[in-house]
Amino acid sequence: MRNKEIFKFVTSVLFLCTCLSGGYAQKGTVYLQNYDREMLGSNAQNNALVYTKDHLILVANAKGARQYNGRQWKAIPTKSTLYALLNDKDIVYVGGRSDFGYLQLQSTGVYQYHSLATSSKKLPKTLDNFSFIKETPKHIYFLSEKTLVQVKRKNQIHKI
Repeated sequence: MRNKEIFKFVTSVLFLCTCLSGGYAQKGTVYLQNYDREMLGSNAQNNALVYTKDHLILVANAKGARQYNGRQWKAIPTKSTLYALLNDKDIVYVGGRSDFGYLQLQSTGVYQYHSLATSSKKLPKTLDNFSFIKETPKHIYFLSEKTLVQVKRKNQIHKI
């Protein structure tokens, strides 16, 4: 019985010390910014997000892709709704509605979209939504509901 009382007392003292000490408190305030649909130029649902080596944020959504540099949003025209992004050094691979390809940073500081969906006769004429992208040292894989596409890093397509 005595041990229980000692344990409760020690626990209470430690709890009080933790609550009263400000040593672990964060100093300053956290800056939060909410970007509404009008500011982002999109709908409310974003499907993927990557942070590039150039310190840019890329967002995939129903209107394609958006690029944010810390000050302003820019639209990146694409052929379809985008579902997946994969950052790979200088290129960002994208998977979308019946389309897949990559975004490449131009000298203007804006990404440009390049589709790979029509670059091979091995692919079916109608494609599904590509919602998953995975990389290996030699290949990039784009997965849809019915198709797995293997792309060598030099953009040579092989349907699996």
